[in-house]
Amino acid sequence: MFFQIWYRILNQFGLLNSVHFSKQDLLLGTDFFAIPFIVPTPKYSEGNTFQFLNLSKSFEGSINWNEQEYGKLWNYNLQYLDCINQSDITKDTALSIIASFCQALQLGIIQNEPYPASLRIFNLIKFIHRTNQDNAIVTKLLFQQIQYLNTHKEYHILGNHLLENAFALVAAALVTQNKQLYNSASQLLLTELDEQILEDGAHFERSAMYHCILLERLLDCISLLEKNNTNQTKPFKEFLVKKAELMLGWLKVICFQNGDIPLFNDAAYGISAQPKELFNYALKLQLQPITIQLNESGYRKFCSAHFETIIDVCGIEPSYQPGHAHADSTSFICYVKQLPFLVETGTSTYQIGAVRSNERSSAAHNVVVVNQTNSADVWGGFRVGKRPLVTIKSETEQTICLTHNAYRKFGVKQFQRQFQLSNQLIILDEVQASKPLHSVIAYFHFHPSVLPQLDVQKLIINTSVADLNFEGASKIELESYPYAEAFNQTQPALRAKVHFQTKLQTIISIKP
Repeated sequence: MFFQIWYRILNQFGLLNSVHFSKQDLLLGTDFFAIPFIVPTPKYSEGNTFQFLNLSKSFEGSINWNEQEYGKLWNYNLQYLDCINQSDITKDTALSIIASFCQALQLGIIQNEPYPASLRIFNLIKFIHRTNQDNAIVTKLLFQQIQYLNTHKEYHILGNHLLENAFALVAAALVTQNKQLYNSASQLLLTELDEQILEDGAHFERSAMYHCILLERLLDCISLLEKNNTNQTKPFKEFLVKKAELMLGWLKVICFQNGDIPLFNDAAYGISAQPKELFNYALKLQLQPITIQLNESGYRKFCSAHFETIIDVCGIEPSYQPGHAHADSTSFICYVKQLPFLVETGTSTYQIGAVRSNERSSAAHNVVVVNQTNSADVWGGFRVGKRPLVTIKSETEQTICLTHNAYRKFGVKQFQRQFQLSNQLIILDEVQASKPLHSVIAYFHFHPSVLPQLDVQKLIINTSVADLNFEGASKIELESYPYAEAFNQTQPALRAKVHFQTKLQTIISIKP
Protein backbone atom coordinates (compact mmCIF):
# COMPACT_ATOMS: atom_id res chain seq x y z
CA MET A 1 0.00 0.00 0.00
CA PHE A 2 2.88 2.33 0.84
CA PHE A 3 4.50 1.87 -2.58
CA GLN A 4 1.16 2.19 -4.40
CA ILE A 5 0.84 5.67 -2.89
CA TRP A 6 4.56 6.49 -3.16
CA TYR A 7 4.76 5.69 -6.89
CA ARG A 8 1.63 7.72 -7.62
CA ILE A 9 3.12 10.77 -5.86
CA LEU A 10 6.46 10.43 -7.65
CA ASN A 11 4.76 9.91 -11.01
CA GLN A 12 2.67 13.03 -10.48
CA PHE A 13 5.79 15.15 -10.03
CA GLY A 14 7.80 13.33 -12.69
CA LEU A 15 10.44 12.17 -10.24
CA LEU A 16 10.50 8.52 -11.31
CA ASN A 17 12.29 9.36 -14.53
CA SER A 18 15.55 10.18 -12.76
CA VAL A 19 18.47 7.80 -13.29
CA HIS A 20 20.52 6.60 -10.34
CA PHE A 21 23.48 5.06 -12.15
CA SER A 22 25.93 6.19 -14.78
CA LYS A 23 24.93 5.22 -18.29
CA GLN A 24 27.59 3.44 -20.33
CA ASP A 25 28.06 4.55 -23.91
CA LEU A 26 28.57 1.03 -25.24
CA LEU A 27 28.07 -2.52 -24.11
CA LEU A 28 31.36 -4.18 -23.25
CA GLY A 29 31.42 -6.85 -25.94
CA THR A 30 28.68 -9.10 -27.22
CA ASP A 31 29.62 -12.53 -25.83
CA PHE A 32 27.66 -12.61 -22.58
CA PHE A 33 26.51 -16.19 -21.85
CA ALA A 34 28.78 -19.09 -20.94
CA ILE A 35 26.53 -21.64 -22.65
CA PRO A 36 23.60 -21.42 -25.11
CA PHE A 37 20.37 -20.27 -23.47
CA ILE A 38 17.02 -21.97 -24.01
CA VAL A 39 15.62 -20.86 -27.37
CA PRO A 40 11.95 -19.77 -27.15
CA THR A 41 9.29 -21.60 -29.11
CA PRO A 42 8.29 -19.76 -32.32
CA LYS A 43 5.82 -16.95 -31.70
CA TYR A 44 6.27 -14.93 -34.92
CA SER A 45 5.68 -15.95 -38.53
CA GLU A 46 5.71 -14.11 -41.83
CA GLY A 47 3.10 -11.46 -42.42
CA ASN A 48 3.45 -9.91 -38.98
CA THR A 49 1.60 -12.83 -37.42
CA PHE A 50 2.06 -13.46 -33.71
CA GLN A 51 0.75 -16.34 -31.62
CA PHE A 52 0.67 -16.14 -27.85
CA LEU A 53 -1.43 -18.07 -25.35
CA ASN A 54 -2.73 -20.18 -28.27
CA LEU A 55 -4.31 -17.13 -29.92
CA SER A 56 -3.04 -15.83 -33.25
CA LYS A 57 -3.15 -12.29 -34.65
CA SER A 58 -1.95 -10.94 -38.02
CA PHE A 59 -1.23 -7.23 -38.44
CA GLU A 60 -1.66 -5.69 -41.85
CA GLY A 61 1.10 -3.17 -42.30
CA SER A 62 2.54 -2.01 -38.99
CA ILE A 63 2.31 -3.91 -35.70
CA ASN A 64 -0.23 -2.56 -33.22
CA TRP A 65 1.83 -2.78 -30.03
CA ASN A 66 -1.21 -1.81 -27.97
CA GLU A 67 -3.41 -4.59 -29.38
CA GLN A 68 -6.02 -5.48 -26.74
CA GLU A 69 -8.39 -7.82 -28.60
CA TYR A 70 -7.20 -10.82 -26.60
CA GLY A 71 -6.60 -8.96 -23.35
CA LYS A 72 -3.69 -7.54 -21.39
CA LEU A 73 -1.74 -10.77 -20.95
CA TRP A 74 -1.63 -11.37 -24.73
CA ASN A 75 -0.45 -7.78 -25.22
CA TYR A 76 2.18 -8.26 -22.52
CA ASN A 77 3.50 -11.29 -24.41
CA LEU A 78 3.69 -9.22 -27.59
CA GLN A 79 5.74 -6.58 -25.77
CA TYR A 80 8.18 -9.08 -24.20
CA LEU A 81 9.94 -9.38 -27.60
CA ASP A 82 10.58 -13.11 -27.09
CA CYS A 83 10.22 -13.62 -30.82
CA ILE A 84 13.47 -11.83 -31.67
CA ASN A 85 15.38 -14.88 -30.37
CA GLN A 86 13.35 -17.69 -31.91
CA SER A 87 15.48 -20.02 -34.02
CA ASP A 88 13.86 -19.37 -37.41
CA ILE A 89 13.80 -15.55 -37.39
CA THR A 90 16.32 -13.57 -39.43
CA LYS A 91 18.37 -10.81 -37.92
CA ASP A 92 16.84 -8.21 -40.27
CA THR A 93 13.29 -9.26 -39.37
CA ALA A 94 14.11 -9.11 -35.66
CA LEU A 95 15.65 -5.65 -36.06
CA SER A 96 12.55 -4.49 -37.93
CA ILE A 97 10.36 -5.69 -35.03
CA ILE A 98 12.60 -3.92 -32.49
CA ALA A 99 12.53 -0.69 -34.52
CA SER A 100 8.73 -0.86 -34.73
CA PHE A 101 8.50 -1.29 -30.97
CA CYS A 102 10.86 1.67 -30.39
CA GLN A 103 8.70 3.88 -32.57
CA ALA A 104 5.52 2.91 -30.70
CA LEU A 105 7.24 3.66 -27.41
CA GLN A 106 8.52 7.02 -28.66
CA LEU A 107 5.11 8.04 -30.01
CA GLY A 108 3.40 7.14 -26.74
CA ILE A 109 1.29 4.40 -28.35
CA ILE A 110 2.45 2.17 -25.52
CA GLN A 111 3.86 2.96 -22.09
CA ASN A 112 6.68 1.24 -20.27
CA GLU A 113 5.66 -1.15 -17.51
CA PRO A 114 8.18 -2.82 -15.19
CA TYR A 115 7.30 -6.48 -15.75
CA PRO A 116 7.45 -6.42 -19.57
CA ALA A 117 10.54 -4.20 -19.37
CA SER A 118 12.27 -6.85 -17.24
CA LEU A 119 11.68 -9.54 -19.84
CA ARG A 120 12.61 -7.19 -22.70
CA ILE A 121 15.99 -6.52 -21.06
CA PHE A 122 16.78 -10.23 -21.08
CA ASN A 123 15.58 -10.66 -24.66
CA LEU A 124 17.62 -7.71 -25.92
CA ILE A 125 20.75 -9.01 -24.18
CA LYS A 126 20.17 -12.45 -25.68
CA PHE A 127 19.64 -10.92 -29.13
CA ILE A 128 22.96 -9.06 -28.97
CA HIS A 129 24.68 -12.26 -27.83
CA ARG A 130 22.97 -14.39 -30.50
CA THR A 131 23.73 -12.04 -33.41
CA ASN A 132 27.15 -11.09 -32.07
CA GLN A 133 26.54 -7.46 -33.03
CA ASP A 134 26.09 -4.30 -31.00
CA ASN A 135 23.35 -2.58 -33.03
CA ALA A 136 22.75 1.10 -32.16
CA ILE A 137 18.93 0.77 -32.11
CA VAL A 138 19.06 -2.29 -29.88
CA THR A 139 21.63 -0.76 -27.54
CA LYS A 140 19.64 2.45 -27.20
CA LEU A 141 16.44 0.57 -26.37
CA LEU A 142 18.28 -1.66 -23.91
CA PHE A 143 19.67 1.31 -21.97
CA GLN A 144 16.28 3.01 -21.97
CA GLN A 145 14.73 -0.12 -20.47
CA ILE A 146 17.47 -0.42 -17.83
CA GLN A 147 17.08 3.22 -16.85
CA TYR A 148 13.31 2.88 -16.63
CA LEU A 149 13.31 -0.36 -14.63
CA ASN A 150 15.93 0.84 -12.17
CA THR A 151 13.49 3.49 -10.90
CA HIS A 152 10.25 1.47 -11.29
CA LYS A 153 10.90 -1.70 -9.33
CA GLU A 154 7.60 -3.35 -8.42
CA TYR A 155 7.66 -3.03 -4.64
CA HIS A 156 3.93 -2.32 -4.89
CA ILE A 157 3.31 -5.82 -6.28
CA LEU A 158 6.23 -7.86 -4.88
CA GLY A 159 6.28 -11.62 -5.55
CA ASN A 160 7.48 -12.90 -8.91
CA HIS A 161 7.25 -9.38 -10.40
CA LEU A 162 9.92 -7.94 -8.11
CA LEU A 163 12.03 -11.05 -8.57
CA GLU A 164 11.90 -10.61 -12.36
CA ASN A 165 12.95 -6.96 -11.87
CA ALA A 166 15.96 -8.10 -9.83
CA PHE A 167 17.02 -10.75 -12.36
CA ALA A 168 16.86 -8.22 -15.21
CA LEU A 169 18.85 -5.56 -13.36
CA VAL A 170 21.55 -8.07 -12.39
CA ALA A 171 21.81 -9.12 -16.04
CA ALA A 172 21.98 -5.46 -17.08
CA ALA A 173 24.73 -4.73 -14.56
CA LEU A 174 26.81 -7.69 -15.76
CA VAL A 175 26.67 -6.85 -19.48
CA THR A 176 27.45 -3.17 -18.86
CA GLN A 177 29.85 -3.89 -15.98
CA ASN A 178 28.21 -1.10 -14.03
CA LYS A 179 29.38 -1.55 -10.42
CA GLN A 180 26.82 0.74 -8.85
CA LEU A 181 23.95 -1.05 -10.54
CA TYR A 182 25.51 -4.43 -9.76
CA ASN A 183 25.71 -3.64 -6.04
CA SER A 184 22.08 -2.56 -5.76
CA ALA A 185 20.65 -5.23 -8.09
CA SER A 186 22.60 -8.14 -6.58
CA GLN A 187 21.48 -7.11 -3.09
CA LEU A 188 17.86 -6.99 -4.25
CA LEU A 189 18.16 -10.42 -5.84
CA LEU A 190 19.78 -11.86 -2.73
CA THR A 191 16.97 -10.51 -0.57
CA GLU A 192 14.16 -11.69 -2.84
CA LEU A 193 15.56 -15.17 -3.47
CA ASP A 194 16.02 -15.65 0.27
CA GLU A 195 12.37 -14.73 0.82
CA GLN A 196 10.76 -16.27 -2.24
CA ILE A 197 12.58 -19.60 -2.50
CA LEU A 198 11.40 -21.79 0.34
CA GLU A 199 13.56 -24.22 2.29
CA ASP A 200 12.34 -27.18 0.21
CA GLY A 201 13.22 -25.30 -3.00
CA ALA A 202 9.80 -24.17 -4.20
CA HIS A 203 8.92 -20.66 -5.28
CA PHE A 204 6.63 -19.29 -2.61
CA GLU A 205 3.66 -18.66 -4.93
CA ARG A 206 3.25 -22.45 -5.16
CA SER A 207 2.87 -22.63 -8.95
CA ALA A 208 5.10 -25.10 -10.78
CA MET A 209 4.72 -23.00 -13.95
CA TYR A 210 6.07 -19.84 -12.31
CA HIS A 211 8.74 -21.93 -10.60
CA CYS A 212 9.98 -23.04 -14.04
CA ILE A 213 9.87 -19.49 -15.42
CA LEU A 214 11.94 -18.12 -12.54
CA LEU A 215 14.34 -21.06 -12.54
CA GLU A 216 15.18 -20.39 -16.19
CA ARG A 217 15.87 -16.75 -15.36
CA LEU A 218 18.12 -17.82 -12.47
CA LEU A 219 20.07 -20.17 -14.76
CA ASP A 220 20.46 -17.32 -17.26
CA CYS A 221 22.02 -15.17 -14.54
CA ILE A 222 24.40 -17.95 -13.56
CA SER A 223 25.43 -18.33 -17.20
CA LEU A 224 26.09 -14.58 -17.37
CA LEU A 225 28.14 -14.76 -14.17
CA GLU A 226 30.26 -17.54 -15.67
CA LYS A 227 31.47 -14.92 -18.16
CA ASN A 228 32.01 -12.38 -15.38
CA ASN A 229 33.66 -14.63 -12.83
CA THR A 230 35.69 -12.31 -10.60
CA ASN A 231 36.52 -12.20 -6.92
CA GLN A 232 33.72 -9.68 -6.49
CA THR A 233 31.07 -11.85 -8.18
CA LYS A 234 32.20 -15.24 -6.84
CA PRO A 235 30.23 -15.21 -3.52
CA PHE A 236 27.12 -13.97 -5.32
CA LYS A 237 27.41 -16.68 -7.96
CA GLU A 238 27.84 -19.34 -5.27
CA PHE A 239 24.65 -18.11 -3.61
CA LEU A 240 22.74 -18.29 -6.92
CA VAL A 241 24.07 -21.77 -7.63
CA LYS A 242 22.80 -23.04 -4.25
CA LYS A 243 19.36 -21.56 -4.91
CA ALA A 244 19.26 -23.02 -8.42
CA GLU A 245 20.18 -26.51 -7.24
CA LEU A 246 17.53 -26.26 -4.52
CA MET A 247 14.91 -25.20 -7.09
CA LEU A 248 16.00 -28.04 -9.37
CA GLY A 249 15.56 -30.44 -6.47
CA TRP A 250 11.97 -29.33 -5.86
CA LEU A 251 11.16 -29.49 -9.57
CA LYS A 252 12.53 -33.02 -9.81
CA VAL A 253 10.33 -34.19 -6.94
CA ILE A 254 7.15 -32.32 -7.90
CA CYS A 255 7.09 -33.51 -11.52
CA PHE A 256 5.23 -36.66 -12.45
CA GLN A 257 7.25 -39.54 -13.91
CA ASN A 258 6.14 -38.65 -17.46
CA GLY A 259 7.57 -35.13 -17.04
CA ASP A 260 4.30 -33.25 -16.42
CA ILE A 261 4.19 -30.46 -13.88
CA PRO A 262 1.16 -30.40 -11.55
CA LEU A 263 -1.29 -27.64 -12.48
CA PHE A 264 -2.03 -26.41 -8.96
CA ASN A 265 -2.92 -22.70 -8.63
CA ASP A 266 -2.24 -20.60 -11.75
CA ALA A 267 -0.41 -23.00 -14.03
CA ALA A 268 -0.67 -24.18 -17.62
CA TYR A 269 1.41 -26.06 -20.15
CA GLY A 270 3.19 -24.21 -22.95
CA ILE A 271 4.12 -21.08 -20.97
CA SER A 272 7.41 -21.98 -19.29
CA ALA A 273 10.32 -24.07 -20.49
CA GLN A 274 9.74 -27.79 -20.00
CA PRO A 275 11.38 -29.38 -16.96
CA LYS A 276 13.64 -31.54 -19.15
CA GLU A 277 14.92 -28.39 -20.89
CA LEU A 278 15.71 -26.82 -17.52
CA PHE A 279 17.50 -29.94 -16.26
CA ASN A 280 19.58 -30.06 -19.47
CA TYR A 281 20.39 -26.35 -19.18
CA ALA A 282 21.47 -26.83 -15.57
CA LEU A 283 23.59 -29.85 -16.47
CA LYS A 284 25.51 -27.78 -19.01
CA LEU A 285 26.20 -25.30 -16.20
CA GLN A 286 27.40 -28.27 -14.09
CA LEU A 287 24.51 -27.91 -11.66
CA GLN A 288 22.75 -30.87 -10.03
CA PRO A 289 19.40 -31.03 -8.20
CA ILE A 290 19.69 -31.15 -4.42
CA THR A 291 17.78 -34.01 -2.81
CA ILE A 292 14.82 -32.49 -0.95
CA GLN A 293 11.69 -33.54 0.88
CA LEU A 294 8.45 -31.67 0.22
CA ASN A 295 7.61 -29.58 3.24
CA GLU A 296 7.40 -25.78 3.30
CA SER A 297 5.85 -25.57 -0.17
CA GLY A 298 2.69 -27.19 1.17
CA TYR A 299 2.62 -30.23 -1.09
CA ARG A 300 3.03 -33.94 -0.42
CA LYS A 301 3.66 -36.66 -2.97
CA PHE A 302 2.76 -40.32 -2.50
CA CYS A 303 3.97 -42.94 -4.97
CA SER A 304 3.43 -46.67 -5.33
CA ALA A 305 3.78 -49.18 -8.14
CA HIS A 306 0.80 -47.70 -10.01
CA PHE A 307 -0.12 -44.41 -8.33
CA GLU A 308 1.41 -40.95 -8.19
CA THR A 309 -0.57 -38.56 -6.02
CA ILE A 310 0.30 -34.96 -5.17
CA ILE A 311 -1.74 -33.27 -2.43
CA ASP A 312 -2.14 -29.58 -1.56
CA VAL A 313 -1.74 -29.48 2.23
CA CYS A 314 -1.54 -25.72 2.82
CA GLY A 315 -3.82 -22.70 2.78
CA ILE A 316 -3.42 -19.51 0.72
CA GLU A 317 0.26 -18.62 0.35
CA PRO A 318 2.07 -16.29 0.37
CA SER A 319 -0.40 -14.48 2.56
CA TYR A 320 0.43 -10.97 1.27
CA GLN A 321 0.53 -11.87 -2.45
CA PRO A 322 -2.16 -14.45 -3.21
CA GLY A 323 -2.79 -13.32 -6.81
CA HIS A 324 -2.04 -16.73 -8.33
CA ALA A 325 -3.71 -18.81 -5.59
CA HIS A 326 -6.89 -20.88 -5.95
CA ALA A 327 -9.41 -22.06 -3.34
CA ASP A 328 -7.98 -25.56 -3.54
CA SER A 329 -6.80 -26.54 -0.05
CA THR A 330 -6.72 -30.37 0.36
CA SER A 331 -7.09 -30.88 -3.41
CA PHE A 332 -5.05 -33.59 -5.10
CA ILE A 333 -3.92 -34.82 -8.51
CA CYS A 334 -3.63 -38.53 -9.25
CA TYR A 335 -1.75 -40.21 -12.10
CA VAL A 336 -2.21 -43.93 -12.72
CA LYS A 337 0.55 -45.83 -14.52
CA GLN A 338 2.14 -42.49 -15.53
CA LEU A 339 -1.08 -41.21 -17.16
CA PRO A 340 -3.27 -38.37 -15.85
CA PHE A 341 -6.37 -39.70 -14.08
CA LEU A 342 -7.76 -37.13 -11.62
CA VAL A 343 -6.60 -33.63 -12.52
CA GLU A 344 -6.87 -29.94 -11.76
CA THR A 345 -9.31 -28.00 -13.94
CA GLY A 346 -6.38 -25.80 -14.99
CA THR A 347 -5.99 -22.15 -15.96
CA SER A 348 -7.21 -20.88 -19.32
CA THR A 349 -7.32 -17.12 -18.74
CA TYR A 350 -6.27 -14.22 -16.54
CA GLN A 351 -9.13 -12.10 -17.84
CA ILE A 352 -11.36 -11.04 -14.95
CA GLY A 353 -14.78 -12.62 -15.38
CA ALA A 354 -16.83 -15.75 -14.91
CA VAL A 355 -14.25 -18.16 -16.36
CA ARG A 356 -11.44 -16.83 -14.19
CA SER A 357 -13.67 -16.93 -11.09
CA ASN A 358 -14.76 -20.49 -11.83
CA GLU A 359 -11.23 -21.78 -12.38
CA ARG A 360 -10.13 -20.39 -9.02
CA SER A 361 -13.21 -21.70 -7.20
CA SER A 362 -13.26 -24.73 -4.90
CA ALA A 363 -15.73 -26.57 -7.15
CA ALA A 364 -13.08 -26.56 -9.91
CA HIS A 365 -10.77 -28.71 -7.76
CA ASN A 366 -10.80 -32.17 -6.21
CA VAL A 367 -12.07 -31.02 -2.81
CA VAL A 368 -15.13 -31.15 -0.57
CA VAL A 369 -17.41 -28.10 -0.93
CA VAL A 370 -19.95 -27.19 1.75
CA ASN A 371 -23.07 -25.20 0.87
CA GLN A 372 -21.66 -24.42 -2.60
CA THR A 373 -19.18 -21.97 -1.04
CA ASN A 374 -15.48 -21.51 -1.77
CA SER A 375 -13.04 -22.51 0.96
CA ALA A 376 -11.22 -19.21 0.31
CA ASP A 377 -12.75 -15.90 -0.75
CA VAL A 378 -11.22 -15.61 -4.24
CA TRP A 379 -12.35 -12.48 -6.08
CA GLY A 380 -11.32 -9.79 -8.54
CA GLY A 381 -9.16 -12.08 -10.66
CA PHE A 382 -6.08 -11.82 -8.42
CA ARG A 383 -7.42 -11.21 -4.92
CA VAL A 384 -8.22 -13.38 -1.91
CA GLY A 385 -10.21 -12.27 1.11
CA LYS A 386 -10.92 -14.73 3.91
CA ARG A 387 -8.87 -17.87 3.68
CA PRO A 388 -8.79 -21.19 5.58
CA LEU A 389 -6.35 -22.34 8.22
CA VAL A 390 -5.11 -25.77 7.15
CA THR A 391 -3.55 -28.08 9.73
CA ILE A 392 -1.65 -31.32 9.24
CA LYS A 393 -3.09 -33.48 11.99
CA SER A 394 -0.89 -36.53 11.38
CA GLU A 395 1.52 -37.75 8.72
CA THR A 396 3.50 -40.86 7.80
CA GLU A 397 5.30 -41.94 4.63
CA GLN A 398 2.08 -43.10 2.97
CA THR A 399 -0.69 -41.32 4.93
CA ILE A 400 -1.64 -37.79 5.80
CA CYS A 401 -4.59 -36.34 7.71
CA LEU A 402 -5.62 -32.71 7.14
CA THR A 403 -8.16 -30.36 8.69
CA HIS A 404 -9.29 -26.86 7.82
CA ASN A 405 -11.76 -24.34 9.24
CA ALA A 406 -13.11 -22.82 6.02
CA TYR A 407 -16.75 -23.67 6.76
CA ARG A 408 -17.03 -22.76 10.43
CA LYS A 409 -19.55 -20.02 9.52
CA PHE A 410 -21.98 -22.82 8.58
CA GLY A 411 -21.54 -24.54 11.93
CA VAL A 412 -18.89 -26.96 10.68
CA LYS A 413 -16.84 -27.77 13.77
CA GLN A 414 -14.28 -29.69 11.79
CA PHE A 415 -13.57 -30.75 8.24
CA GLN A 416 -11.09 -33.59 7.99
CA ARG A 417 -9.58 -35.31 4.94
CA GLN A 418 -7.24 -38.28 5.15
CA PHE A 419 -5.22 -39.91 2.35
CA GLN A 420 -3.91 -43.47 2.54
CA LEU A 421 -1.83 -45.07 -0.21
CA SER A 422 -0.99 -48.76 -0.50
CA ASN A 423 -2.13 -50.91 -3.39
CA GLN A 424 -5.15 -48.56 -3.39
CA LEU A 425 -5.61 -44.84 -2.87
CA ILE A 426 -8.15 -44.27 -0.10
CA ILE A 427 -9.56 -40.84 0.76
CA LEU A 428 -11.57 -40.41 3.96
CA ASP A 429 -13.66 -37.22 4.23
CA GLU A 430 -15.51 -36.24 7.40
CA VAL A 431 -17.67 -33.17 8.07
CA GLN A 432 -18.83 -32.51 11.65
CA ALA A 433 -21.46 -29.75 11.90
CA SER A 434 -23.58 -28.38 14.73
CA LYS A 435 -26.55 -27.80 12.39
CA PRO A 436 -27.92 -29.26 9.16
CA LEU A 437 -25.99 -28.33 6.01
CA HIS A 438 -27.62 -27.50 2.69
CA SER A 439 -25.10 -29.56 0.72
CA VAL A 440 -21.82 -31.40 1.13
CA ILE A 441 -20.22 -32.42 -2.18
CA ALA A 442 -16.90 -34.06 -3.00
CA TYR A 443 -15.67 -33.21 -6.50
CA PHE A 444 -13.52 -35.50 -8.66
CA HIS A 445 -12.29 -34.10 -12.00
CA PHE A 446 -11.25 -36.68 -14.59
CA HIS A 447 -8.80 -36.14 -17.41
CA PRO A 448 -10.54 -35.96 -20.84
CA SER A 449 -9.07 -39.37 -21.73
CA VAL A 450 -10.83 -40.94 -18.75
CA LEU A 451 -14.50 -41.82 -19.36
CA PRO A 452 -16.28 -42.85 -16.15
CA GLN A 453 -19.68 -44.55 -16.10
CA LEU A 454 -21.95 -44.68 -13.06
CA ASP A 455 -22.83 -48.06 -11.58
CA VAL A 456 -24.75 -47.58 -8.29
CA GLN A 457 -22.09 -46.51 -5.73
CA LYS A 458 -19.21 -47.03 -8.12
CA LEU A 459 -17.61 -45.32 -11.09
CA ILE A 460 -16.39 -47.71 -13.75
CA ILE A 461 -13.67 -46.29 -15.98
CA ASN A 462 -13.93 -47.91 -19.37
CA THR A 463 -10.82 -46.35 -20.89
CA SER A 464 -8.45 -46.51 -17.94
CA VAL A 465 -7.00 -48.92 -15.45
CA ALA A 466 -8.68 -47.88 -12.20
CA ASP A 467 -12.17 -47.65 -10.71
CA LEU A 468 -13.67 -45.55 -7.91
CA ASN A 469 -15.86 -46.92 -5.12
CA PHE A 470 -17.74 -44.61 -2.74
CA GLU A 471 -18.92 -45.59 0.73
CA GLY A 472 -21.30 -43.16 2.42
CA ALA A 473 -22.50 -41.36 -0.73
CA SER A 474 -26.15 -40.29 -0.84
CA LYS A 475 -26.05 -39.36 -4.54
CA ILE A 476 -23.50 -39.45 -7.35
CA GLU A 477 -23.72 -37.24 -10.43
CA LEU A 478 -21.59 -37.09 -13.56
CA GLU A 479 -21.38 -33.83 -15.47
CA SER A 480 -19.19 -32.16 -18.05
CA TYR A 481 -16.64 -29.49 -17.21
CA PRO A 482 -14.11 -27.51 -19.32
CA TYR A 483 -10.62 -28.91 -18.76
CA ALA A 484 -7.89 -26.35 -19.46
CA GLU A 485 -4.30 -27.57 -19.61
CA ALA A 486 -3.27 -24.49 -21.63
CA PHE A 487 -4.31 -20.86 -21.94
CA ASN A 488 -7.35 -20.30 -24.16
CA GLN A 489 -7.71 -24.01 -24.81
CA THR A 490 -10.37 -26.11 -23.15
CA GLN A 491 -11.78 -29.52 -23.91
CA PRO A 492 -14.79 -31.27 -22.43
CA ALA A 493 -14.15 -33.72 -19.63
CA LEU A 494 -16.23 -35.37 -16.93
CA ARG A 495 -16.34 -34.79 -13.20
CA ALA A 496 -18.15 -36.61 -10.42
CA LYS A 497 -20.17 -34.76 -7.79
CA VAL A 498 -20.49 -37.09 -4.82
CA HIS A 499 -23.07 -35.94 -2.25
CA PHE A 500 -22.77 -37.13 1.34
CA GLN A 501 -23.77 -36.02 4.83
CA THR A 502 -21.00 -36.63 7.34
CA LYS A 503 -18.57 -39.29 6.09
CA LEU A 504 -17.36 -40.41 2.68
CA GLN A 505 -14.78 -43.04 1.85
CA THR A 506 -13.41 -43.00 -1.71
CA ILE A 507 -11.41 -46.02 -2.85
CA ILE A 508 -9.43 -45.81 -6.09
CA SER A 509 -8.27 -49.27 -7.07
CA ILE A 510 -6.38 -50.73 -9.98
CA LYS A 511 -8.34 -52.98 -12.29
CA PRO A 512 -7.25 -56.62 -12.15
